Amino acid sequence: MCRPPASGIWLLTNLLLHILGLSCTTASFGPQPETTVLTPGSIPIDTDGNQVHAHGGALIEMDGIFFWYGTSQKQPPGWLSTDINLYSSEDLAEWRNEGSIFNWQSIVGMPTGPPYRIERPKIIWCEEFHYWVLWFHLDLPSFGYPAVGVAKAETLQGPFDFVQVFKPDGRSSFDMTLFQDDDDTAYLVRSVENSFLGITKLAPNYLGLEGGICAQTPFQAEAPAVFKHGPSSYWILSSHLTGWAPNPPLLWHANSSEGLCGTSWYLMPQPATGPGSETTWDSQSTAVFPYQTEDGRELLMYLGDRWNAAGPGGVAQAGYVWLPLIPTAAPSQVILADS
Repeated sequence: MCRPPASGIWLLTNLLLHILGLSCTTASFGPQPETTVLTPGSIPIDTDGNQVHAHGGALIEMDGIFFWYGTSQKQPPGWLSTDINLYSSEDLAEWRNEGSIFNWQSIVGMPTGPPYRIERPKIIWCEEFHYWVLWFHLDLPSFGYPAVGVAKAETLQGPFDFVQVFKPDGRSSFDMTLFQDDDDTAYLVRSVENSFLGITKLAPNYLGLEGGICAQTPFQAEAPAVFKHGPSSYWILSSHLTGWAPNPPLLWHANSSEGLCGTSWYLMPQPATGPGSETTWDSQSTAVFPYQTEDGRELLMYLGDRWNAAGPGGVAQAGYVWLPLIPTAAPSQVILADS
């Protein structure tokens, strides 16, 4: 498995992402003879000839198949999505549409009926109760009721049954993600009142929360993407708050033997260098996926959305940016860097 040096940093480099045959050295991440997974900013075409729309979501690998889920194409006014879509692939390059796994018509408990804002869905498997759990930012089109929605399903292909909507700790919750640790302890990480990133443990059944906020960042951020490398090193990639417009990334780090709780989160130096890094290459973080190579090495993949707010078609034509996180030798931090 790829490991950084003891004093290693992470380098998120602006290279086309290739999967096979990658070495654990910075110099080895140049062009490879293998197939490019996704050209930054593009919208893949699925096997039916349609655009892939899976925004704000993540990847799951199961039995050699990759599943990519996220919200459906965003439409004006307000750039709203009606569904959470699922796609499958054997190589991360050719995608088959598995259909909608959740639709906003099943939501109950909001102050008004649809349309709703459903964003940043995250799915994890609950081993103790043997079902899949879906959490997402649920809101009114005007951001007038910032909350989380929770649903569950027996299979990843759904459909997911709506369970509840609530405001964690009674406070407004905006961009969010889930993180599941090695011991199956799971956490909700969300932008609390757009003032800080708050962390709360999920209940054992993953359908609610256990206790209140157990850790938080000292400053505001959104678009959290949590990853772990090593037994006790935790990281959060996130962004500033600039609406649909891109901005420089933020990076938070914590060393903890107790998971995401009970620890202090530190803002690392600006994690971006090179042309385009001032806008995270026109993208915003949504997840970090640990890809396992055929020989057992780990490649951490940054997954981001290029919201295209100022481009042709606006947010309805949002594309994707996938880049490799690679180790270099420097004091412990994560760096986004142009090659």
